[in-house]
Amino acid sequence: MISLLLVDDEPALLDIGTVFLEECGDLSVDTATTVAEAREKLRSGRYEAVVSDYDMPDMDGITFLKEIRLRHPDLPFILFTGKGREKVVIEALNSGADFYLQKGGDPVAQFAELSHKIRQAVQRRRVEYELRKSEKKYRELVDNLPEALFKLDIEGNLVYINRRGLEILGLPEGEAYGKPWYFHVHPDDRKDAQGIGNRLIRTGGRARDLELRVLTASGGEKTISVLLNLTSIRDDSGHFVGVQGIAIDISGKKQAEIALQEAEERYRLITEGIADGVTLGDMSGIIFYASPSMTRITGYRSGGMVGHSFREFVVEKDREIIDACFEKTLLNGESFEGLRVRVKRKDGTCIYVEINGGPVIRDGKVIGAQSVTRDITRQVQVENALRESEERLNVTLHSIGDGVIVTGEDGRVTLINTVAESLTGWKEEEAIGMSLTDVFHIVNEKTLMPVKNPVKRVIEEGFVTDLANHTVLLARDGTRRAIADSAAPVRDKNGVIIGAVLVFRDVTAEKETEKVRRHLAAIIESSDDAIYGMTVEGVVTNWNQGAERIYGYPASEALGSHVSLFAPPDQNEEFMDVIRQITRSGRMDSFEAVRLRKDGARILLSITISPIMGDNGTIAGFSAISRDITRQKEAEHALNKSRQWLEHVVEGVRLGTWEWDARTRKVTFNRHLAVMLGYPQDCLEADGQAIGLLVSEADRVPVKEAVIATLKGLSPIFVQEVHLTGENGRTVLLQAWGIVMERDEDGHPTRLSGICQDISEIRGYQEALKNANKKLNLLNSITRHDLLNQTTALQGYMTLINRAAGEGDPVVRKYLGICSGLIDGIQRQVVFTRDYEDMGVNAPAWQHVGNAVRKAAADLSSGARKVSILSDTGDIEVYADPMFEKVLFNLFDNALRHGERVTEIRVSFRANGDGGVLTVEDNGGGIDPDSWSKIFLAGYGRNTGYGLFLAKEILDITGISISETGENGAGARFEMTVPERGYRVGKIGMPPAGS
Repeated sequence: MISLLLVDDEPALLDIGTVFLEECGDLSVDTATTVAEAREKLRSGRYEAVVSDYDMPDMDGITFLKEIRLRHPDLPFILFTGKGREKVVIEALNSGADFYLQKGGDPVAQFAELSHKIRQAVQRRRVEYELRKSEKKYRELVDNLPEALFKLDIEGNLVYINRRGLEILGLPEGEAYGKPWYFHVHPDDRKDAQGIGNRLIRTGGRARDLELRVLTASGGEKTISVLLNLTSIRDDSGHFVGVQGIAIDISGKKQAEIALQEAEERYRLITEGIADGVTLGDMSGIIFYASPSMTRITGYRSGGMVGHSFREFVVEKDREIIDACFEKTLLNGESFEGLRVRVKRKDGTCIYVEINGGPVIRDGKVIGAQSVTRDITRQVQVENALRESEERLNVTLHSIGDGVIVTGEDGRVTLINTVAESLTGWKEEEAIGMSLTDVFHIVNEKTLMPVKNPVKRVIEEGFVTDLANHTVLLARDGTRRAIADSAAPVRDKNGVIIGAVLVFRDVTAEKETEKVRRHLAAIIESSDDAIYGMTVEGVVTNWNQGAERIYGYPASEALGSHVSLFAPPDQNEEFMDVIRQITRSGRMDSFEAVRLRKDGARILLSITISPIMGDNGTIAGFSAISRDITRQKEAEHALNKSRQWLEHVVEGVRLGTWEWDARTRKVTFNRHLAVMLGYPQDCLEADGQAIGLLVSEADRVPVKEAVIATLKGLSPIFVQEVHLTGENGRTVLLQAWGIVMERDEDGHPTRLSGICQDISEIRGYQEALKNANKKLNLLNSITRHDLLNQTTALQGYMTLINRAAGEGDPVVRKYLGICSGLIDGIQRQVVFTRDYEDMGVNAPAWQHVGNAVRKAAADLSSGARKVSILSDTGDIEVYADPMFEKVLFNLFDNALRHGERVTEIRVSFRANGDGGVLTVEDNGGGIDPDSWSKIFLAGYGRNTGYGLFLAKEILDITGISISETGENGAGARFEMTVPERGYRVGKIGMPPAGS
């Protein structure tokens, strides 16, 4: 079961992903909706893989990946996102993502592919982990081998030697490397050793069973004898790259051989003659006869053995064997043969003997025992040496990193080592005796068609054979592995082929590495930067397309040229100065320099030069990356000019600027803000807490909440009015703006910057204007009251005149009707002004559009209940005059009055590039196109003529424009265009600057 963490800020996608992935049966899914939550869960260490989205509110998927690679470098990571840009893919893979999968399409197929990639990534990481463990065990095994193992480079220098080899040489590891191997050989043997090494380096092949004397550093001219085997090493292309060898310390063996030769020479005369010794013993086991050859075997004269028990001459530990055997012979009359014991010779040495014997029978009765003794010491030594050699070969075969399978002439397996077991899936006890084609199943990686087994060809032709390219080994469990192998014949001492040996290795990782190398090469070639290589003398050796584009030289002209070709005449020595600096320090930071294009144009480049190290640790060349920063520098110059202009503006309008450092809690500011704070003009820094104490107590909580909202990212900008009493005792009202300028890698804010403006005088004017408006409103109210009273009275008198006239003069009745209509119009206009008397008096505020629609609809007449008023604006709020609700009411009322067949009014909102558009539209008859340019004019219309005019004026207070965009016969549509910072969702937005 694979434990998976799925990270996405969309809960619905997490739910559906969990269902589909866990349907696979071997995945256990846990989820997180934020990177912070995922980070907390990853601390448990129970996950084997992470699948993450790219676009997330607290951190994007690439940044999350980089964080995971720092803390969990081996944890599989898959980017699962809707972002399909190549840049995102490349950045994800370069940052260590195992796979990249784009969202979209059939969910079943998509999550099936995702589950496959999860298993593939987890399996690959597990294999890599086991490979590292195996390599560690292999290295430990090699270092603890009793023989010396070593490697030479192509020049014959020692590049590796195991621990036993260092012990033989008596050298620390650091002093052993980098010297020709034959320097460690005794001077008398050195010429032969050098000749053998030169032959291997020149022709390849191998050298076996070479006896050499090796010098040790343990003192003087002390030497040891070794048996040396050398084999050439070739890369995948068959090129010779070095030599590997094994040296066996045979000093003890040589000494033993010398001692044995001396002993054999000393007893040669005795051993000539009878090869076996014969003894006869009685029922008590006492020898009563010993042949002269026993003298050769035991060292005792035959007469000296007579009268003694045979067991006296046997090593004490083996006497029980003799006793048991002779007991069966004397008691039961049984014969015995092949009895092996150790005999202690007269000189104290022990030898191995083989005894064959049986009872001595006389008259049908056992009267004693006879035995034939043969000295088999040399045979035992040979057997022990052979057994040790077989064990050493077996250990070596099972310890090397390649798979080895040995077959007989019939193609059936006779030996398979541990690596071959792992790669094929067949255990040794199962594979022995099976046909090689059943154990070693190979196919073409593209067609999956069987490939001819190389062992069969070796046995038929008798030559070493390599495996065809693109060959895949199908393991017993179906696992596919790309392999490389070779097969060689096994011959007996007469040269007859008696079998074959197959050596192969898993090259899957090598192929993946080559694939990555080609991928990186493609990235370099497609880079917009100029990337090229050069020799230590400055001759160009590599040249990518970015270099062609920037410098203007095609690769055919650049390759082989000196880099001074690209430098202005007065900077030709610059390259050698850079080379000398890199040679001294080993590195060099990026620098800017002017270069010449092929067309003669001068360009400004940012150049980075890095050394390329050779195998011997010296600088073999250099790589350079050049980026055209001509336009960047021009932009920086323009930015500097803009910054200077901004500084002049700030100075001219006397704005205070400030910056708060979250780490030091210090606030820095300019001299204008210093004056506002009551500090001396040359005091440009203070503690943030000290400044906070200058804020009025009533403003401290709102200011703190606004700052926290900005720091947490709940609000993009901090805007607040602050009453502040400076150090000089003067109280000022400041309008403060601020924005987070920097955040750390965890998303925590580190720097908040902004400006301040002293609005004390402006607020005074605003208060005076507000008071004046209040007085005007009071005067309007009194005047409106008096006008209504007067017109009501006038209307009454007109009614009395109409009654008095009766059915009289029709002209009088006509004029009376006109006057009555005029009085009604005056009364409607007076009442209308009451509804709009507060326009522009109160400060604009954020108003929830949906709530304003509901309130405006509720104020309509009962006839409006037959009309559906629908709002599709969600949590949109607009920054408008408090009479914004009256604007909506007027639009709804106009639709009811003039829309004829209106049954539905819809309010909607959409964002565009420069702001937002609030739309009110109905399904009535629409407005005559000839009236579109007049409906917002004062006095135009069938009622008061001021409704749409005043609606336009109310919206204009906060920069909102209104226009009619409907179609005649298809309904009226009014579009209100809201500035970019004049709307928000919920409480995210802020009022426009200066509002």
